[in-house]
Amino acid sequence: MIARAVPPGPGPWTVDDLMDLPEDGNRYELIEGNLLISPPRWIPQFRTVLRLRDVLLAARPADLEVGEHVTVVVGSPRTCFVPDLWVAPASALDRCGAYVESGELVLAVEVLPPGETDLDSVAKRHFYALGGVARYWIVDPQERTLTVCALAAGRTYSEEIVVPAGTTWRADLPFPVDLDPAVFC
Repeated sequence: MIARAVPPGPGPWTVDDLMDLPEDGNRYELIEGNLLISPPRWIPQFRTVLRLRDVLLAARPADLEVGEHVTVVVGSPRTCFVPDLWVAPASALDRCGAYVESGELVLAVEVLPPGETDLDSVAKRHFYALGGVARYWIVDPQERTLTVCALAAGRTYSEEIVVPAGTTWRADLPFPVDLDPAVFC
């Protein structure tokens, strides 16, 4: 279930190239022109996404949207991801077409699949920070934790807290909400 890179055809891949790929349940993402293919979510990951989405939707203010399945371009058309969940101002989405620019997001959330740590914990963390996403959350359903990263000076993330299941943490961004991984993991 680990994402794998596929060598591109002629030249590096771009976000526009992804529009021609099949709707086959896989998640197609790019890192610097290299195509990554992730298989469909495994059941605990899917359940975690749905539960956390419901928590966020219940607390969100009217001027923000919470969603899934959107392509986020990070810096250039050669790097894009599809976060498990995201939050953006509703007004920003009015300007979007087939994808959203990373600077429009106030939160990107990735839920780790089994055995996957480097892509979400290292690579995506790096690129989302460069792209100006204010908060990045990494949810680990196996460890039942929420790792909260906040954008710091120099377009890097500082790790604010790792919240274990059974502990309630109050988020300030993207909006005030009480979170306990036991509720969604």
